[in-house]
Amino acid sequence: MNLVDFRRTICEYFEECEASGAFPDEAAMALRLGITREMIEEWLEDSSRGRAGYRRALLDARLRRESVITRGIYASEKSTSGKVFLARQAASGGLHDKPKETREKVAVKVIFRGAPDAFD
Repeated sequence: MNLVDFRRTICEYFEECEASGAFPDEAAMALRLGITREMIEEWLEDSSRGRAGYRRALLDARLRRESVITRGIYASEKSTSGKVFLARQAASGGLHDKPKETREKVAVKVIFRGAPDAFD
């Protein structure tokens, strides 16, 4: 499927979900697109020029999904714990309330000076 059709299919999927009141989950979207979850994950990790448009379309779909959940949480007077759980799933945008951790490598060099048998 070319990129234009890919994006159009995603938009149509979201519009149909909105019209029917269904949540636009990633699994049903993948089925509509004729792709697998593994393909989605592979394309999300591949930032090469050939996949960049598909990657962006999938990332945009995740943002749209996160937006649907977030708006539902704020619009609802009922318990929202289920929606919050859904919002925290990667396929739904990966909403989080903690700052993103950065992993920096830290090297510690320990130099012992003194008697060679100090720890015996």
